[in-house]
Amino acid sequence: MSLWTSRKLSNICVAAAVLLCLLGAQAKTAALFAAAIVLLLLDLLQLAVFYRCPHCGRLLPFRQWAGPLYCPYCGRELNAQNPDR
Repeated sequence: MSLWTSRKLSNICVAAAVLLCLLGAQAKTAALFAAAIVLLLLDLLQLAVFYRCPHCGRLLPFRQWAGPLYCPYCGRELNAQNPDR
């Protein structure tokens, strides 16, 4: 999986977890909260595995909303179209 696909999947997982928490609060059921926690844990796992620089393989920081344009470790461009450049 590419790092950009991983980033998009992470955003979807977080949005789904928030939705599950809101639905769980409204329905007053712990099962939806548990599902949200499991979803967030799976999201962290996929980020640890796939959200890496395609050049040096190091884990990228996840602080910026749009994601980094350059790897902070090797300095190479994280090109969405062609990660081999």
